[in-house]
Amino acid sequence: WLKECFLDLQNAFVAFDGSMLISAIVGLIDEKTGVLYFYSAEHPFLVLYRDGIALFIGQKISLPKIGNPLIGNFSILTFQLEPGDTIIIGSDGKDDLVISDQAGKKEINFDENLFLEYVKKNDASIPEIVGDIEKTGKITDDLSLLKISYHKQQEMLEGETGHGADIAQIKALMKEGKDQMTATMEVMR
Repeated sequence: WLKECFLDLQNAFVAFDGSMLISAIVGLIDEKTGVLYFYSAEHPFLVLYRDGIALFIGQKISLPKIGNPLIGNFSILTFQLEPGDTIIIGSDGKDDLVISDQAGKKEINFDENLFLEYVKKNDASIPEIVGDIEKTGKITDDLSLLKISYHKQQEMLEGETGHGADIAQIKALMKEGKDQMTATMEVMR
């Protein structure tokens, strides 16, 4: 599916003969296993926030920008998420800030690690991260942030006591009870 998605986008943008290129990260998360499958077409790196630490993942560009006629080999990157992990995807605007503008001379932030500090400081809260970005300098490019948190689905039912019971255990007990009931019914006949 990821490859077909890329090819559909590529075919649409390659028609512009290189005059319109886009960067992108496109991915899928397997909800049961937590595996993230994605490709990066020259997009800023994904940020992983785990246990109070923010770091870049996917620091490998798997493809050139979409629309570039020289696409090379298509490759899918993978990353194993753990329950509680948060992924933040952000556009260049998160980094491209005018931090000083004196006498017509603009100083632009080029430190992409500054964003990691904001993610960590604000516990991956998007509104607070944006607030820190705006306090740091003037945004010069589009700013888009997407936050995805992974919480492994657990097949648990809560009883009145608040203790969880595993679905597999419940099913086994129900089957055992059904088998016992069937056996009892056969004896009664």
